[in-house]
Amino acid sequence: MRVLGTQRAKQLHSPAEEWLREQVLHTSYGSTLPGLAYFGVSVPVGGLSVDRVDALLFTPHALLVVAVREIPWYRGGNLFAPAGSAWTIEGIDAGFTCKGAANPGQGVSRAIYALREHLYAHDLDDGEADGGGLHGLVCVAGPQMKIRRNRQDRRTAEYLISTGDITEIRKAVARAERRVQARGARPWTRQRVLEVMDCLHLHYDAPTPLALVREGFGSEPGSEPVEIPEEELFEQIFDGPPLPTPTPTLFSVPAPEPEPEPESEPEPAPKRVDEVAGLRAAIRYRPSDSPLVVMALGLGVPAAVLVTLVVLLVQQVWDAVPSADAVAGIGQSPERKPGGMEFSKPSPEYRISGAQAAGECLALSTAAVHDQLAVKPCDNVTRTSYTATVDGRAIQVSVTTLGMPTTSAAQRVSYLIDSGDKGTVLNPGEAPGGPSGVVLDRRFAELTIARSHPADGAPIDQELLDRAAKESLP
Repeated sequence: MRVLGTQRAKQLHSPAEEWLREQVLHTSYGSTLPGLAYFGVSVPVGGLSVDRVDALLFTPHALLVVAVREIPWYRGGNLFAPAGSAWTIEGIDAGFTCKGAANPGQGVSRAIYALREHLYAHDLDDGEADGGGLHGLVCVAGPQMKIRRNRQDRRTAEYLISTGDITEIRKAVARAERRVQARGARPWTRQRVLEVMDCLHLHYDAPTPLALVREGFGSEPGSEPVEIPEEELFEQIFDGPPLPTPTPTLFSVPAPEPEPEPESEPEPAPKRVDEVAGLRAAIRYRPSDSPLVVMALGLGVPAAVLVTLVVLLVQQVWDAVPSADAVAGIGQSPERKPGGMEFSKPSPEYRISGAQAAGECLALSTAAVHDQLAVKPCDNVTRTSYTATVDGRAIQVSVTTLGMPTTSAAQRVSYLIDSGDKGTVLNPGEAPGGPSGVVLDRRFAELTIARSHPADGAPIDQELLDRAAKESLP
């Protein structure tokens, strides 16, 4: 699959389109996926309206209209793609980050219809040949997932769905070509490809006839064949020009030089008497070489290390002994001041589990969170509360920890609450609405919800509510 001309550096509208172009560039010239790729193509839909297609893939047997969508990195699982309704992942909206409706397949079908009508308007139709030569493809980029479609949609829809793996994209393109061939559509020739490119104003990136031959596009009956030069054949096979034949050169090996004869060393002169006396003075016995001195030095270093450890241990014990002021303050309500905000002593911990916890979670939840907890009820609930004081105002803070059966269940509840408009889990006696701050913290299958609201019910800055909820978490 070739990407020619300005298509390699064209500014695209979304990261998903950039990702598709990188995937196609990895399967360029010489791979098992022949064809040409064009990105961000404008297709007129009547009048002055223009519909933008993410990509067009020209293959020897089909013209593919491609839509690219991207899902968040933390989503995954089974992607349900019905033909007439929104696509979902594990029952929750897929949340495509690219433009377009919640059902990309409908957009691809409209683009196929608009492109077919545009070709007919320019006299490029040939009965069922051109109409049957168009097909759709939706590529979904994201984490590991599986495509789920019912049998009727797979058989009747004009588009296929592929995941982000380049191997899956190659398989989807091959299936689309087989579908087009089963309709009786004739292959796409070089002349037809150039005419369609001129009709879509892609002539500035039109390939040469030689490039079309390389990608497997044939010629119309009766037209002159394109001859490929010999050097182009080498380039097609070896992905580069032929290497020049090296010219043999004659060379001679020089004879080894004779090794020089070793020079005879002069005999050492007899040592003088003063040198022998100096040597004896250097090796005379010293008191520091005594075994007792060596033993003392060997035991001194471990002894110093042991004394240091004892001093550190005594210091730690001394610091752990409470002072008289601390002993006098035992029994009072301690206060902690993280970031300048004073928190009272936490209330006694309230904990329930089993059916009682599941019923309380379901009764205090709202909207989509209520529906999710009805399917996956929580195993246990732990509650505690604080009173935060800042600038003379009292803020009531409650910390609720929900123990969910699985990590994925906790992740889904966290995602719904974090969305802002899909429900939450209230405190006992709390009415929905009103000023409040909410902070979430999920650790595996435990979801901690910190909620804060003014103790006196009077209006207060939202930043202080969020700050109190955040600082109440451990």
